[in-house]
Amino acid sequence: MIIEDKGQKGETMNNLLSEIYQVIIYQKEEAQMAEKRLEVEIEKLLHPYKEVWGEEDIGTIRELMYAIQMKAVEEGFKQGVKFAVDLLRGKE
Repeated sequence: MIIEDKGQKGETMNNLLSEIYQVIIYQKEEAQMAEKRLEVEIEKLLHPYKEVWGEEDIGTIRELMYAIQMKAVEEGFKQGVKFAVDLLRGKE
């Protein structure tokens, strides 16, 4: 991690970044378009298994993949913000 999170301060920063992502960034059209592209990718990955697994299993796996995807995008946002802050501070 670029900025070292230390104790309460680091947790507060992560919580704030999560709120910013959820309230502001996630609502933007670009984020929604990216989400749709990821949904297409999830369907491509699941397609070969549709005949092997039942619809209930596919649905469960789809939900898990979607949840992982959403968390990964949020974590990427947090890391990007932290990196930008470090660049502005002149840290490497």
